[in-house]
Amino acid sequence: MQRLFKIFVIFLVLIILLPIFLAGIYLLWQREFASNLHSKNCVSNNSLNEVSFDERIRDFVFSSDRSDYIQFTKEEVLYLISSEFGKGEGEITVEDMCVDSAKGVWKVYLNMTVAGIKNVWFIFDVIKDDRETAELYVDNLYLGNFNLPSFISSPLREKINKGISDALILVNENSFSGRNITNIELLEEDVVIKGVY
Repeated sequence: MQRLFKIFVIFLVLIILLPIFLAGIYLLWQREFASNLHSKNCVSNNSLNEVSFDERIRDFVFSSDRSDYIQFTKEEVLYLISSEFGKGEGEITVEDMCVDSAKGVWKVYLNMTVAGIKNVWFIFDVIKDDRETAELYVDNLYLGNFNLPSFISSPLREKINKGISDALILVNENSFSGRNITNIELLEEDVVIKGVY
């Protein structure tokens, strides 16, 4: 009986210490990440300056060229995404957004407030294969430096990827852009969208 009690106490102590240990690892990662923010492009919903794309989009849509493209910088892409996230009035709000980019892979960092808990960093990779397609997909979901387990990340990743796919289909099938989007390139400094008549 005493041995069973000792095992129970050890198990209980481990259950109590594990979240504290994981929180400590997360806070260390967060401190290191904050010290390296200067190497990433970031935008804050508190200091969001409005950017107008009307003229460039109009030129892209009404171009007389059979094939044309429109280009957005990292800062402009962050503005577009964060302005959408900033509309949320629910339990999840995005405070800051950063991107660390390489050709074909953009790592997006969202600093969120979730149900009153501040500084929750949700991270995901946006990936573009080396084929000429308009396909983008999300992979590798993280909470801070912890890779989310597949039973959490798989359904979330599927929903995000379905949303991206549905948006591209909607734009192409309903001719919202006046062009058929044939290629999207994730470059180190820009996103290039190519469209044809």
